[in-house]
Amino acid sequence: MSAPQFNPFPASTRSKVWDQLCLSLTTDPVLSTRVATWQLWTGSEEDLDEPTDEGVPLLRLTPAAGQQGWLDEGTHQFRWPIKLTLGVAGTDVRVMLDYWGAIETALFTDNTVLNLLYPFGVIQKAISSPAVEPRLWGEASGLAAEGHLSILMRITT
Repeated sequence: MSAPQFNPFPASTRSKVWDQLCLSLTTDPVLSTRVATWQLWTGSEEDLDEPTDEGVPLLRLTPAAGQQGWLDEGTHQFRWPIKLTLGVAGTDVRVMLDYWGAIETALFTDNTVLNLLYPFGVIQKAISSPAVEPRLWGEASGLAAEGHLSILMRITT
């Protein structure tokens, strides 16, 4: 990950969870050696690049709007969907399904990631299945997949 840009705001629970998720994925032994393009919205110019056939496998995380509600005077609950976008070269769907499996393994083996997120009020995480469709990466054919990681957390306000 690139160095963070100047941020005039205090670090929030969400940004701490985001940093931990990104770290867990980028340091995973399988993903770290195979993903060519990481788009994690860390202030890097590459976050905005349109990947080509040389930039796949691609992994992009994008925060999405989620439901939150008041629990008591000092706490609210937030269900945060994070969109996962994956890209691979070629049209063999098994490659994409195995890539999705590597994401699941990185995030759900034992309680490793959940234990890292627990101090930030995360009480549950879930993942959807991927929706896969054909896509061009530059001039080359490939596949794109999209799904969501859902983080349930309690935030102290």
